[in-house]
Amino acid sequence: MYLVPKLAKLDKNAEVANAAIGGHSCRGGQIVLQRSLQKMPKPDLVYIMYGANDCKAITPTSGFNDKVFEAQLDSLIRRVTEKTGGTEFILVNGVPRIDPKTGKSKNFVEPLMPAYERLSKKYGLVLCDTMSVYQNLSREEQEKYYKDSVHQTQEGLKFMGALIAKTIKENM
Repeated sequence: MYLVPKLAKLDKNAEVANAAIGGHSCRGGQIVLQRSLQKMPKPDLVYIMYGANDCKAITPTSGFNDKVFEAQLDSLIRRVTEKTGGTEFILVNGVPRIDPKTGKSKNFVEPLMPAYERLSKKYGLVLCDTMSVYQNLSREEQEKYYKDSVHQTQEGLKFMGALIAKTIKENM
C-alpha cells in the first residue's frame, strides 16, 4: 500500500492551486513548470494527469509510445521534486477517448497507461485508476460525464474529483 502522509494533516480548508492548462501534453508540462510552481511553490501534493493530448502524438512514424511518455512523466516528476524540495504525488491515468456514437473507447489513450503503472511502482506513488472506471461507464453515465469524446462536463469533473478523493482517503 502506498501512503500519502502529508495529506493526513489536510482538511476541507486545504489550499488548492490549479495550474492546469487545457490542451497541454506532458512535454508541455515541462515547459510551464516554473509558471505552475509560482502559484504554489511548496505544494504538499501534486496530481498529474496526462494522456488525452499525448496520445495524439502516437502515429505509425512518430516513434512516440508509452516508453517515450514514461520518460517525459519521469522527468516531470523528478523536476517537480527537485524544485519543491520534495512533495507527494498522485498519478491519475485519465479517461478514454470514446466514440460518441457507440460509447466504445477509441483505444487512443490506453496504450500510454503502462507508463503510469511503471512510474507508480518505481517511485512508490499513488495511482488513481480513473481509466478503468471510465471504461466501464454505462451510456447514460457517459452522456452525463462527457461533453464530447474526451472532455468532462461539470458532473464529470465532480465524479473525477470524487474518484481522486477516494484514492487519497484509501492511501492515507
